Amino acid sequence: MVAIGLLFALCQPAAAQRFTFDTFGYDQGLTNVALNCVKQGRDGFVLACTEHGLFIHNGRRFKNLDEKNGLPDGGQLWALAIDPAQRVFVAFSNAIYMSRTGLDPRSSPTRMQFRHFLAKKNVQMDTNREIVAWNGGAVVRSDGNLLFADPADGSVGLLGDRPGFSALAALGPHVRFLTGSGDRLWISLDDGRLCSIRTQGAVGCFDKRNNLPDQQWYGLLEATDGSLWARSDNIIVHLPAGQTRFEIDSIPGDPGRYLGHEDRLQIRELPDGRVITQGNDALLMLGDHRWTILDGPNGVPAATLSGLMIDVEGNLWLAVRGVGLARTIGTGFGNWLNFDHRDGLSDNVVWQIATASNQQAFIATEKGLDALDSAGDRPRIGVITTSSTYITLCDRLGRVWHATGGRGLYRSDPRDQTIRFFETPPVFSATQGPDGVLWFGTADGVYTIDSTQPESVPVRIPDIVGQVKAVAAENGSAWVLVHSSLWHVSRGRTQRISVNWGEPDFDPNEVALDGPGRLWVGGTTGHLLKLSLRGDHATVEARIGQPPLISTAVVSLFTDRRGWLWVGTDSGLSVFDGSRWTAANMGTGLIWNDINQGAITEGQDGSMWFGTSGGLSHLMSPRSLFDRRPPMLLITDATVGDKPAGTKRLAYGRQPLMLRFGTLNFMDRGAIRYRYRLDGLDEGWVETTIPEARYPFLPSGHHQFQVVAFNSLTGLSSPPCVLDLSMAFPWWRSWWFEALVPVCLLLAGYGVLRLRTRYLLFRQKQLQELIDLRTQEIRAAQAALLLQATRDSLTGLPNRAEIQRRLQEWLLPGPKAHTVCVGLLDLDHFKSINDRFGHLAGDDVLQEMGRRLAEHLDGNEVAGRYGGEEFVVLLAADGVHPLARWHRLKAILTDEPFLADGRELSVTCSVGISCGIPGESWQTVISRADKALYSAKARGRNRVVDADFLKAS
Repeated sequence: MVAIGLLFALCQPAAAQRFTFDTFGYDQGLTNVALNCVKQGRDGFVLACTEHGLFIHNGRRFKNLDEKNGLPDGGQLWALAIDPAQRVFVAFSNAIYMSRTGLDPRSSPTRMQFRHFLAKKNVQMDTNREIVAWNGGAVVRSDGNLLFADPADGSVGLLGDRPGFSALAALGPHVRFLTGSGDRLWISLDDGRLCSIRTQGAVGCFDKRNNLPDQQWYGLLEATDGSLWARSDNIIVHLPAGQTRFEIDSIPGDPGRYLGHEDRLQIRELPDGRVITQGNDALLMLGDHRWTILDGPNGVPAATLSGLMIDVEGNLWLAVRGVGLARTIGTGFGNWLNFDHRDGLSDNVVWQIATASNQQAFIATEKGLDALDSAGDRPRIGVITTSSTYITLCDRLGRVWHATGGRGLYRSDPRDQTIRFFETPPVFSATQGPDGVLWFGTADGVYTIDSTQPESVPVRIPDIVGQVKAVAAENGSAWVLVHSSLWHVSRGRTQRISVNWGEPDFDPNEVALDGPGRLWVGGTTGHLLKLSLRGDHATVEARIGQPPLISTAVVSLFTDRRGWLWVGTDSGLSVFDGSRWTAANMGTGLIWNDINQGAITEGQDGSMWFGTSGGLSHLMSPRSLFDRRPPMLLITDATVGDKPAGTKRLAYGRQPLMLRFGTLNFMDRGAIRYRYRLDGLDEGWVETTIPEARYPFLPSGHHQFQVVAFNSLTGLSSPPCVLDLSMAFPWWRSWWFEALVPVCLLLAGYGVLRLRTRYLLFRQKQLQELIDLRTQEIRAAQAALLLQATRDSLTGLPNRAEIQRRLQEWLLPGPKAHTVCVGLLDLDHFKSINDRFGHLAGDDVLQEMGRRLAEHLDGNEVAGRYGGEEFVVLLAADGVHPLARWHRLKAILTDEPFLADGRELSVTCSVGISCGIPGESWQTVISRADKALYSAKARGRNRVVDADFLKAS
């Protein structure tokens, strides 16, 4: 027998609504964790005040802004404010600064520049603690005074000194806290009053007459509905919009660690209209005058919280002094309520949930059936049974039906605390139709119970045999999965539906309705199928894969009253609202990713419950899954080498290009993917999970880098983020160089042409010189040959042939023709010289004779060797007979002795002469001269005989 006991009355308080936090500290760039405040801009930029100045999250990590941004390098930063133009005002202990431009996702926030406000003469700034962007500038509380930082002239002066604000003088230097919104500034005074200041200078105050207790007020908040909240150490007051009397609620506990540091106490408005503030080691939420306490067991750090912030995604940020920043994970703070064994659940493995009311639920876990009661300041969990429970349903009469792993079905009635057991096969699935009929799928068939009848019992449906995997019920009918077959049960009639799953490995194990005539069917393998039904036949209308499903291992299907389809998988949830898919996992707020089979149900208030292998999740606002913001993308850094890129044209280089980008979304950060491309380098989009892109170098020219972020859970994408990049061309590709190249080529061509011309001229000159040299050599050779041919080699005088040729030329008729006298000269007794003195001596005589003839002949006289010791001499004889000349010449030739072989010899000669006239043959003239020579020889030698006159001289 199973031991069961109803313990609703004994439910114990549970540390429910467990929060999971993302933390930001040293590893995320927040190198100083002595935090004073945290704020967020409209687009998602998160800024933090620290004891080392201002930090800002650039979409990737926190960066410290310092002197490069126009701010001090460090220093105690107490407060900051952001105006509607997204300009940032920061209040250091003794200085105020304002950003020159507003926060803009199109520009990296680390490039922001700040200007310093100068204090007027009558202003002391040494305890700036709060700053509010208001009326075009910023209002600062310093030493109890209100100072106004005016961007128009960059000065800080007393707000009361401004035109129209003279009424502030009556308040005195007693301001304790301030806040502002729109055209109204709220301040608290030392005397316990709360006052409002309009932008025109009008002042209105509230005090005891408005039911405002006489306390010191901190943490002022003007809510979105225009109401005012303020708190002291132990009470919180609320002035509804348009009212004049305050509502008062006591704050549970004592301020503890905030005593003496009340200026750190803050009030923030939650998305659901409740407010939240700090307690000692706890967060306190107030709604409808009811407090909810969140402390250590809920995941709230037991530390000083110096700042609270609700971000643009609805999540809560804590500035944990000495630790860092912490942000709740989920689709809005308080939207996900998570429970596990630490909160009182019997076990973390939750198989099914049944809701009895908006505040009560029953949870079937691996180790028992639990009851959860959310009434009161803390949820309470009690144990109904300690046996493993896999099925639970709550009928319309408030009774709880549940089943363990064994046979049978239990019905527990909390009204009379009775339990009844019904015999059935082991139950594996259960659902309730809109008509209140309960359907149970068992190891052998389907059973129904009409829960509207107090004494109804389980009734088996005929014809269905075997293990039932899943049941989907509607009014009066149900769809049943048995093994791999689909059945329809309607008003007692059972019909098997013919369906071709179309996937050989598809094993259906879950079914859900999709309106009239349509079903969803899922399995742990294959696709999610959408079926269209016609009679006993079903066809696959659509196959849904991944994406948009977060996983195709479908273990649970549920259609809620809105008509939304909820798909539970081993990796989280996918949801379809009829037109759009989205998804959720642990990064979205789910306690665990692994959804259990059949562990999705809808609360009576439209909220959703999910059972996982790691605990129970309760989603208060399902619409929040579809209301998530698209990724807000920005490019944080772009560098080529160590130089920033994208601001101006870069000098040519081959350093690597590094681009870093990120998103200003803190929800679903693990689901963000990026697609990027650089024109000219990337042929298509590059997809990555790493928020950076690296290229070996940036080519010369103009390029455009585009990057898009998309959320893989929601399918939402950011607009493209575009960065124009420009790299100078190398000098050899510059315009002036390209213009110079043709000129240089022309000059080079001209130079080459000139060089070639010079070379050719040089070669021509060389060739000419060589030709001249060869010509000279040829001429010399010719001259030598001519000389050899026309000269006697011994005497150097013309030889016989040459002298005959000349004689013939002289005798030729013509204008140059003239009379010539030919003399044949023969050395007397020459043979005796050879015989006596040798032939060499004879040669010496002949050479000497040739020399004397060449030396003593006139310009129109020619001598030549005729042969042996005979010589021929040609003399011009125009009009004058040359006989006398012959006598003189003979004397000149023979009067002096001849030197032969070292001896002086006396040598004589005989001469026969004959004159020839033009037209006469040379042979005739020579013949006469030869006869005359013969006559001279005959007459005794050493004489001249004229052939014409035949007389000797």
